Amino acid sequence: MLLARTISSNLSFNNRTFFNVNFRGARLRKFKLTNCDFILCDFSGTIMNKGKFTNVLFKKCVFCAPVLRDSVFKNCKFQECFFVNMNENVLSNCEKEACLSYDYYDLTIPSESNLILEFTKEYRIFQKNRLIHIKGGKINKTTIFILLQYMPYAVFVKKIRKLCENNLQEKIFTTMRLLEVLQKTRC
Repeated sequence: MLLARTISSNLSFNNRTFFNVNFRGARLRKFKLTNCDFILCDFSGTIMNKGKFTNVLFKKCVFCAPVLRDSVFKNCKFQECFFVNMNENVLSNCEKEACLSYDYYDLTIPSESNLILEFTKEYRIFQKNRLIHIKGGKINKTTIFILLQYMPYAVFVKKIRKLCENNLQEKIFTTMRLLEVLQKTRC
């Protein structure tokens, strides 16, 4: 599901599961979640000021520079998540398992990535979701960096080409969902 750039206040969800949802750049002020699961979701650049999160599970999610000012997390768990440029102090009461944290300026990807991955702009599965390229056609360094934590660059490029050649119709909205699909792709 694509909820990128959504603007909303005072949303409340109870006992819900969100799978493969792209919240990139969404403004969800006073977001209230209770007993919810977020699996393979992307919260890059999401503004969730004054959010209240109770008994929430975040599994294999990406948080790149989210804004969580005055948000409260109670009994929340983060499993296998990536944090990039995130102030994790707000999560001090949370359980974190196999999560990785990075500073954006420390992320490195091969310099030729922009040129080599140019072909992905032509394929529907990568249009509009900004997984590979961001606004202006620049490479999405965070996505590529995360994917390269799980496979060598040459393998990544082969698998991404194979996905495009097969004209995959599956909805891939998040980095971690793309990773799952790539890991299943045979070259």
